[in-house]
Amino acid sequence: MPDARPRALPGIAAELVRRRAPHLRDLLPLVADEAAELDELGPAPTAQHDDLHDGNVLAAGLRPFDWGDACVGHPFTSLRVGLRPERAAADHAAYLAGWAGDPRRLRRAADLAAHLGAITRAVSWERALASVPGTPPPEFAGAVVSWLERLRDPVGRV
Repeated sequence: MPDARPRALPGIAAELVRRRAPHLRDLLPLVADEAAELDELGPAPTAQHDDLHDGNVLAAGLRPFDWGDACVGHPFTSLRVGLRPERAAADHAAYLAGWAGDPRRLRRAADLAAHLGAITRAVSWERALASVPGTPPPEFAGAVVSWLERLRDPVGRV
């Protein structure tokens, strides 16, 4: 699995921005600061699905499948995809209820991980588009840059 631990995210972002979105260079110091804070907050990196939503869960036994976007990363990064804006607060609370620790630190880690999850989503899209022969379909051609541009959103607004 690809390494997308918080410590790796600034380098991953820098490379993606260099190749795909040079207009976002100004975000790289923020990414480095957020990644360092997330690394310190914990919990420790683990295998994380990175595309966890109800369409990727088998109803029988509630088992996630389609691990094609998975990486080694912060366990809260999966919140980036599964949260629906109208339910974000409730979904965060439900997810974080299973974790031990100071609720404020957990919430901050969740906000940072979901924000930085834009980087892991951009990487997933880049890998997927690289596997398409020829020119990617127009509806997907801008996916990598679109995900990176979400780094401009304020933390806590996923």
